[in-house]
Amino acid sequence: MNKLQFAFTIVLLFSSVCASSKTIVVDDKISTKTINNKLAALQSGDTLLFKKGYYRVNLKLTNKSGIQDTPIVIRGEDRAYTTIDGGATKPGSNLKNYGVFIENSSWITIDNLSFKNCWVDVVRVHESNYISVVNCTIEGGRRALFAQGRRSHHFLVENCYWEQGKHVWTKEGKFSWAELHHGEFKHYNGSIFQAKMIGGSFVIRDNYIKNVYNGIRLSIMGDAESDTLACTNGEIYRNTIENSADNAFEPEVYCKNLHFYHNKMINSHAFISITEVGGGPIYFYGNTGVKLPNCNDGWTIFKFIGKERRLTKPLYIFNNSWQVNSDVLGRINEQHWHNDYIHHFNNAYHLSNADTVGIYYLGKNNYFENDCANIPFSNKVARTSKYSSIVADPMFIDGAYGNFLLKESSPCKNAGIIPDDISIYYTGEKLDIGAYDDGKLVEGPVFRYVNPGIEMPDREKPRIVKHKVENNTLKLWFSYPLNEQTVNTGNFMLNDISFQHFSLQEENYLLVLTANKKLPFNNIYLSVIEKPQSIDGDDITLWASSIPTKLVSEAQKALALTKKAADYLIQNTLFEFEPKVVTFNANISRLRISEQILNHSGQITYGLINLNTKEAKETKLGFSFRGNIKLYLNGNLIYAGKSDKEQFEEYTYNRFRFSHEIKVNLYKGENRLLVKTSGESKGLEFACCALNPDQLFDNTIEIRNNIANSYANNWLVTAPFETTSVNSMDFMFEPERTIREYYVYNDQMITWQMQQPLIQQALKISSFTNNKKGFNADWHYANSNTLLGMLNLYKASNDYTYQAFVDKFNQHVFDHYHFFKKQYYSLRIMRGAYFRLFRATMLDDTGGAALPLAETALNAKPQILHREILDQVLNHILNKQSRLADGTLCRPEPVEQTIWADDMFMSVPFLLNMAKLNKDSKLYDEAAFQVLHINHYLTDPCTNLCRHGWYNQTKELAPVAWSRANGWIVWAMSETLLKLPTNHKKYKKIKDTFTKRLIDLLNYQSENGLWHQILNDPDSYLETSGSAMFGLALARAINHKWISQRYIPQLMKTWEAVSAQIDENGIIYGICQGTDMGKNADYYKNQKTLESDPRGMGAVLTFGSEMYYFFNK
Repeated sequence: MNKLQFAFTIVLLFSSVCASSKTIVVDDKISTKTINNKLAALQSGDTLLFKKGYYRVNLKLTNKSGIQDTPIVIRGEDRAYTTIDGGATKPGSNLKNYGVFIENSSWITIDNLSFKNCWVDVVRVHESNYISVVNCTIEGGRRALFAQGRRSHHFLVENCYWEQGKHVWTKEGKFSWAELHHGEFKHYNGSIFQAKMIGGSFVIRDNYIKNVYNGIRLSIMGDAESDTLACTNGEIYRNTIENSADNAFEPEVYCKNLHFYHNKMINSHAFISITEVGGGPIYFYGNTGVKLPNCNDGWTIFKFIGKERRLTKPLYIFNNSWQVNSDVLGRINEQHWHNDYIHHFNNAYHLSNADTVGIYYLGKNNYFENDCANIPFSNKVARTSKYSSIVADPMFIDGAYGNFLLKESSPCKNAGIIPDDISIYYTGEKLDIGAYDDGKLVEGPVFRYVNPGIEMPDREKPRIVKHKVENNTLKLWFSYPLNEQTVNTGNFMLNDISFQHFSLQEENYLLVLTANKKLPFNNIYLSVIEKPQSIDGDDITLWASSIPTKLVSEAQKALALTKKAADYLIQNTLFEFEPKVVTFNANISRLRISEQILNHSGQITYGLINLNTKEAKETKLGFSFRGNIKLYLNGNLIYAGKSDKEQFEEYTYNRFRFSHEIKVNLYKGENRLLVKTSGESKGLEFACCALNPDQLFDNTIEIRNNIANSYANNWLVTAPFETTSVNSMDFMFEPERTIREYYVYNDQMITWQMQQPLIQQALKISSFTNNKKGFNADWHYANSNTLLGMLNLYKASNDYTYQAFVDKFNQHVFDHYHFFKKQYYSLRIMRGAYFRLFRATMLDDTGGAALPLAETALNAKPQILHREILDQVLNHILNKQSRLADGTLCRPEPVEQTIWADDMFMSVPFLLNMAKLNKDSKLYDEAAFQVLHINHYLTDPCTNLCRHGWYNQTKELAPVAWSRANGWIVWAMSETLLKLPTNHKKYKKIKDTFTKRLIDLLNYQSENGLWHQILNDPDSYLETSGSAMFGLALARAINHKWISQRYIPQLMKTWEAVSAQIDENGIIYGICQGTDMGKNADYYKNQKTLESDPRGMGAVLTFGSEMYYFFNK
């Protein structure tokens, strides 16, 4: 069959299905009875589509079945805005307020809905099979999906978000562990999926589970204690389980052929509980677990109890990574805290608050070997291991915050073993210890269905459990072996590529298809016309396939590419700190002598440093101090006085105001600055800087002593010494020329010593990124707009990973706020972590950087510090930021009263969010005012393009229409149109201004689809960030009908060009570095471009999200 015939066959088959399938649309004004009647009338392939709305309904589906791979579908129009309310007024154990009840049915899919107030279960299933709950947001419920009955089997829970409530994790008030476990609130003791006496077979993948009592607890105790099937043939992978008050994963009673892999666990009381579990095998690999620094709970990683029931086949625990402050497993002096047949190897641990790894009982046929931990293993483990474990720090990139990639120097590298009885797949030279090998998660045995016995009524339909594309080969692993006689290459197609050859391998579980051309890696989907059969004669099924089996829409492609860029950034963002010597402190030199050393008036101390310049010159020396000083330059007294406080500020980029500023003349070469102080002021704090007339620090003057192999701020100081002079400050002590010279004064040995280096706690930088100044966990406007992009991506994708990343970033700020406030104000580390948060003297530091805090405050009540920061930022914008006489926001750089295009984005979106948060209409007025006035000043009347700036002193525009400057403008305007009330008096004017500007910008789009660095200069390079900003603005304009649809071709052209800047790893190219206000075109043309720089990341993520909406429409 040729490609055209194949495609035609696909169309015919699809048409025949569509001809009989129908979509029934309902809205929230229809009664529960009517909706359930429509549900009862559905046939195989039909869809009941819920329009956006709030539905107080309990759905019931009885005796209804789709056919294989053509299910009955219950779907919401928009997951975020289509809610099923089960009607439970409060949680309880015996309630039947189910969201969906299914009985004696099969091939049912519940998709793209939100659920709340559904107790005790959200979806309840009796005697039904091939039931899928996908792409849903679930609030509350003991269990998201509960199934029972032997004829119940094959369940899929995929891409769902489930949360019971923050109080469950924090155990606030009466919600103690015991009350949640078996007391008043035991109705929380559930799972995202749980079963009772079912026939097994389930897939739980790609879910985000947060603030729950248990993440995944598979079988219930009590009257199901003899159940040997419920936990049979299960796959649990790629889930995130955050804040589980009891266990992240708890299989119970009996397990057979259970695979738990590639899951991410964050904070748990006891991560894994194997309690009275028999059977086996169980495969546990490629998982990571972390107890975050702010976590207040955590007892152990593995909890094993085997008093009544014990494993009889292996529990393989291998290639996992952990960073916690607890034991690995077991408890001292408790007889039954262990189990049998545990094969534990290649695991990496970073543990704290323990003397040994904490494995106390070995059990029967247990092996603990070839692991790596930063603390010793117990003697029992060391004595019985065939392969010795490594006692060393595994050297995770950022294990404290859940990044378990290995550093290049890690002892885990190439140190793994592969036992004879298990298959492990890896990509590096040799297997590593830990969850990752060569930057990718280790893969274990491929899932194969195991016959559970005669109690299971149905045979397995082979499903695709794993796939891999290699050049021109597609490998498909099935859960059950295929009959070779039923396989025909002509029945398979990957996207539009057919195959010419096939082979069956690995006992007919692996189908290898070969094409005559290279196969695509991204946005792939598999088409199957006539399905091959198993060796038992059952057709394969596409249910729960690992490879997509439907045409990937353009919306899904846009989303997948955008997520790839976001995922690259997340993986390379480190939240951990490390101590570093300060090598640059904004040219501020600081002398500090503690009051413990210099504490009474009879003591004298000197400090010495050099001002080095290549030519003689006059400069301004700015200095501030706390203490009593005399200041000498080259032996001449230039100042004497007292001060109670060291006062200076950086009022804008690299421009400082000091309490004292004096003009001084410097010689070429070294100029000796000597500070003399007494102990009457209890210590000394002295800071100085050479300043240009415009207050910018003079970088031609280096303030440091010329001592080899020393650091910045290398003052020479004397130890305090007593003086017999009546006035100890009346004479000057000449210093030695080197620190090795000694002399005697008043019978005391006196010498010079170097001041201790200035140490800061600095954010670590990922070794896996080329842009070392890219996105990090610091307070910065560029990081802020990237986080805004993450939030926009979350709204489009409903993938909580991106919201969680923003929450993690914000919490990181709160957790370290007070430490870094002290580092900035007390230690005066001017370029340390979060310094912009405390400098707070410009819009980049305030409204621009605080935007994600303002966004998240709209969805959840902000904690006290969160609110304090927002109020401080708002106060700065309204009352402290520089303004023109008419109120337009401006900066004091590069000269006083300069308007920057960037500042529309650094102020307006924040003001709009605060207007909504505070319910303050005046803030809407202020935001509208700034949009119109900044736009007015910056517009070049000849081109209608915005220049980068406006110099109010000379009444002149900056010389260049920089691409990103115009991008900030249209992005800010689009945010205004989204958030400003449409009835605001300035809304129409802003809309008209925005659309006119956007249309004029389209005239400068290049043939490539991008815009030039200088918009009207085709000799300048094509740049990504500005282009992405124009693209997101245009997409929003079209999506919201602010602009004509005739501009769609230019939008498509823009997306094609911007998306081409994202490589297969998610790296974004062509983003211009940060710039000052350039004086000419060459300045902008010579700016470097950086990889995945945050100044463009947020725009790309937002553009991709907007394109998802566009394609969906």
